[in-house]
Amino acid sequence: MSDSRVLPQILAGFLASLSAVSVGLIYAWPTPSLPKLLAEGATLQLTSSDGAWVVSALNLGGIFGPIIAALLVDRIGRKLSLSFTAVPIFLSWLFIYLGTNYAWLFFARFIGGIGTGAIFALLPMYIGEVTQEKVRGALGVLITVMVTAGNLITYTVGPWVTREILALISAVPSIIFILTFIWMPESPYYLIMKKRSTEAANSLAWLRDTLMVKEELRRITEQVEIEQKSKGKITEIVTVPGNRKAMMIILGLLSAQQFSGTIPLLSYATLIFQQAAYSLHPNISVIIVGVVTLIFSLLAVLLVDKVGRKPLLLFSSAGTCFCLCLLAIFFHLQYANMNVSSISWLPLVTIILFNVPYSMGIGSLPNAVLSEIFPTNVKAWATMLASTYGSLLGMILIKLFQVISDAKDVFAAFYTLAAIEASFIFFIYFIVPETKNKSLKEIQEILHSHVTKSNAIIHT
Repeated sequence: MSDSRVLPQILAGFLASLSAVSVGLIYAWPTPSLPKLLAEGATLQLTSSDGAWVVSALNLGGIFGPIIAALLVDRIGRKLSLSFTAVPIFLSWLFIYLGTNYAWLFFARFIGGIGTGAIFALLPMYIGEVTQEKVRGALGVLITVMVTAGNLITYTVGPWVTREILALISAVPSIIFILTFIWMPESPYYLIMKKRSTEAANSLAWLRDTLMVKEELRRITEQVEIEQKSKGKITEIVTVPGNRKAMMIILGLLSAQQFSGTIPLLSYATLIFQQAAYSLHPNISVIIVGVVTLIFSLLAVLLVDKVGRKPLLLFSSAGTCFCLCLLAIFFHLQYANMNVSSISWLPLVTIILFNVPYSMGIGSLPNAVLSEIFPTNVKAWATMLASTYGSLLGMILIKLFQVISDAKDVFAAFYTLAAIEASFIFFIYFIVPETKNKSLKEIQEILHSHVTKSNAIIHT
């Protein structure tokens, strides 16, 4: 295995991750679009509350996307299920293009959320099953790089074009994804599950760029057969100790990701820069943030399989917490009518700094961890629950951020997020295991280490 080439795995992971570009485009859409929709005299004008619901509609749809993915992934396969996500993504942009009122935009974002929710459930699963441990972490982080690339496209193009033109441009990546990814192989794990051994061998041979896959195919077959002895009911995520621990880990990491404030910062970035009254144009500020985020997301790809997951997660959670505190202090001073003109640059610098630790840890690694820590018999259910939880929590936080900001001021929202994010530093240190350079089987053994070896084998 150590001599096999990884280029085909990288190609498969890269083309699969093109689906995440659409996720980035959709998530970043409010940044240039919301100020236009809230402006006086806009052709399609929204209230502050309407804007928050349009933003959060994506997360509402994201609750249903993983459920649909879970129903499909073990029936039609990882590859075909992931390919189908291009359909709701494309329809979302079509409805935004055609939209004439609030309801159109809400529905468009809801449909897009179904697609993004399904992508978050399916993409880590596919990447985790087609790659070896030496590139699995990096390709898991590549998901976030692609999301960030989508963000940057929106930041760069969105402020200068109409809503209709932005929708047309944003629909293109979903078309490119479906036309390229369709040529990639199916997961050998799925093919073994379906007793399609010859196809599994061919898939593995292509992915490893060698015909010498007999031993790895035997190990995968053995692992899948053991895991399939249990039917993989959703209840086993709670009743099986190792699965329960894995779910606690991923839900904790997704909570740390959401409470970092990334979605409110992403959605309201332009409005935040406008409130800070810094002389640099808010749209230029957002582009700078996007470029920095992309650079450090790429750095995370290079570091994750060298430094490890846990050190990056600790650095990330602590760093984002610190930046949230800085933002809270700045806007608190502004709220108290103190002269902050001499430090009006602070929000821009802080949001740039925020994206450094965020991109290198909690922004990128939960996807990588999700692809690693669940056995195949419950992986579909686990990714469904995790993705649904992330979407639901994100929707709540977007609305909560708007409500707290309107009731108190934006500084109160940042203080709240910082206090909650601080608690996850301890969670990561004491609960999250290191999975660097470990096979999927070894990770299962770690998660089941507190039960007897025989029971661990049965449940892993």
